Amino acid sequence: MSDLFAPYFKAIKELDVSEATEHTLRGPLESLLKSLAARADSNIAVIHEPKRDANRLGAPDFKFKVHEAILGYLENKKIDESLDSVLQSTQIAKYKQLSNNIVVTNYLEWVWLKDGYIAKRETLCQRSDVGRRRARLDSDKAEKVAGLIGGFLSALPQKLGDAKKLAAALAMRCHDLRDFLREELERQEREPPPGRLYGLYEFFTEAVFYELSLDEFANAFAQTLGYGLFLAKLNAEADAVTLQNAKNHIPANFALIRELVGFLDELERPEYQDTKWLLEEILGIMNALDLAAIHADLAFAKGARHSTEEERLLFDKDPYVYFYEDFLNAYDKATRKGRGVYYTPPPIDAYKKVDGKPLGEKNVKWLQDDYVKFIRFAQWKMEQVEEGIVAIITNHSFLDNPTFRGMRHSLLQTFNQMYLLDLHGNTRKKEQPPAGAKDENIFDIEQGVAVSLMIKKKELRRAVYHADLWGRRREKYKTLLATKKDDLAWTKLRPSAPAYLFVPQDEALRKEYEQGWLLTDIFVKSSSGIISKRDKVAMT
Repeated sequence: MSDLFAPYFKAIKELDVSEATEHTLRGPLESLLKSLAARADSNIAVIHEPKRDANRLGAPDFKFKVHEAILGYLENKKIDESLDSVLQSTQIAKYKQLSNNIVVTNYLEWVWLKDGYIAKRETLCQRSDVGRRRARLDSDKAEKVAGLIGGFLSALPQKLGDAKKLAAALAMRCHDLRDFLREELERQEREPPPGRLYGLYEFFTEAVFYELSLDEFANAFAQTLGYGLFLAKLNAEADAVTLQNAKNHIPANFALIRELVGFLDELERPEYQDTKWLLEEILGIMNALDLAAIHADLAFAKGARHSTEEERLLFDKDPYVYFYEDFLNAYDKATRKGRGVYYTPPPIDAYKKVDGKPLGEKNVKWLQDDYVKFIRFAQWKMEQVEEGIVAIITNHSFLDNPTFRGMRHSLLQTFNQMYLLDLHGNTRKKEQPPAGAKDENIFDIEQGVAVSLMIKKKELRRAVYHADLWGRRREKYKTLLATKKDDLAWTKLRPSAPAYLFVPQDEALRKEYEQGWLLTDIFVKSSSGIISKRDKVAMT
C-alpha cells in the first residue's frame, strides 16, 4: 500500500507551507484517491469539483460515483486547519444532509463520517513532516488511512425506497438549486448580455406570466428541473440518467418540462457550475432509487385517496402522479397550497350560486371533481390578469349537467369567448352519434371528454361556440391532429337562465315547456335516487 501513498507523501515533504493553500496539494490528493478507488472497484468514478467562490457553499471538493449513483463525498481543507472545528461547521452539517458517507481531510488527518457520526479517524503524518525532505512515510499509518478510505469506498450508495424520504431529499436539493439560480439570474440581469437562463426567464414573462419575478421564476424552475429529473428516471427505468441524456427521457407530452430540462445543455459553462453539481446530486439520488419500493410505498400511503374507480385505475397505472404532492409539501407547504396541489384549488363556492342565488341542491358532489377544481383554478388566475387563454381537456359533463349551471354562469362572467369541442365517448350516457355511427372515447374512461378554449380579452365580443366530434378513437385522433380551430363547424350558443347550457338546444317549445310545473314545486321533499353501491350488503 505504501507504493500508492509514496507520490502523495513526497508532495507533502516538498511543500512550502508559507505559500500553500487549500488547493496546493489537490493534484496529488486526486491521484491518490483515484488509485485507491481503482483498487477498490473499477466502476468507482472520482470527480474533482472546480474551485469555487469562498463566500458560497458549493459542492464538496470530491464526489465519488458508482454507476451514476452518489457513493459519497470528500471535503479537503488546508494543512493547518483544525478538523475538529471543521466537523462542527455549518458546511459539514449541510453535507451530512446530502450524504451519509463523507470523508474530511486536511491532507494529514483523515476523518470518515458514516450516518452522521465519526466511523474512523487516522493520521498519515505529523505537521512537522511537512516541508521536511528527510521525513519518511510510516507504512502502518498509510495502511490505516488506506483502510479508512477503503471503508468509505465500500459503502453502498443510499437506495431510497420511501416516498416521503425521497420527497425530502429532492426538496432539500431543490432549495439550494433555487438559491443558485436566483443568484445567477440576478448576475445576468446586472451584467449583459444575458445568458440562456435569463433568456428563459424573459420568455416566460412574455409568453406565460408577465408579472413573474426573478425569485418566483427561480423557485418554479428549481421545482421543475428537480421533478423533471424524477420523471426522466421513471422513463429510463433500469438505465442510468445523466445530464447528457436526461432530456431524452422526458415524455414528449411534457413539452414545458422538456423545454426547461433543455437548459442542461448549458451546464458546462463556468457560470452554471453551482447549478451543475446540485443537478448531478439529484441524478445521483434518482439513479439509486428503489422504484419498486417507491411504487409500493405510494400504493400503501395513497390508497385511501381513491374516491372513484377512475382514480383507482389511474393510480394503478401511474402512482407517481401523486408524488408531486409529497414533493411540494416537503419543498414548501405554502407553495403546495398556493398551487392547488392539495387537489383543492381556489374555492368552488362561485360555482354553487347562479344569478346570485344558491343552487338549491342538497348534493353538489359533482362540483368536487378534480377537473372542476382545475378549471376553477385556471379561472381564478385569469381573474387576476387583463387577458389570457385557458386551454384544457376535461370531462364533458359541465357542458349540460344541471348541477354545473352555476359553474357555466361563472365562466360566462370571466371569459369573453369560449370554444367548446365535445369529443363525446360517454358510455354512461349511451350517447347515440348521428347516422348510427360507432362512437368511442379518446381515453380509456367512461366519462365523455371535451376540449375547452376560454379566452379573456376585453376587445372581443362575448360569444360561446360549440362543436361536436363523433367517431372511433383513431378517427378522432386524426381529426384533432389535422384540424385547426377555424376549420370546425362551430355553432354559436346563447346560454341563458336558468341553465346557461353550453350545448345547442331546440328553443322552439321552450316557452311552452316553461309554463309547466316544476317538480320541486310539486314534491316538497327530495333526496338522491337509488344508487347501486354496496350490492353485496344491500342485495341478497
